[in-house]
Amino acid sequence: MCLACFHGFIIYKESPVWTAVGLIGNAIFGSRFLIQWLHSEKHKKIIVPPIFWQMSFWGSLLALFYAFHIDKLPVILGAVALPFIYSRNIVLQRRQVAA
Repeated sequence: MCLACFHGFIIYKESPVWTAVGLIGNAIFGSRFLIQWLHSEKHKKIIVPPIFWQMSFWGSLLALFYAFHIDKLPVILGAVALPFIYSRNIVLQRRQVAA
């Protein structure tokens, strides 16, 4: 079996698993705002909790995987930079905590 055929079979075949990947990514990414809102309400000021960036990273990464699966350039371009941006925020946050 050629690599391109194998690649096309696994990546672009519609399945409930791929649908779940997309939905889970969106759920993680979207729920980060709920977490941030509840955390801010608890402290009575605007606070971005550390988990916000973790949820941003993992949700955007799953969304990127799903974007590659559906193979639509506008969706891929909209999602491709996000995991890098959020991972950088995680690094900055860890440096701040360590300092």
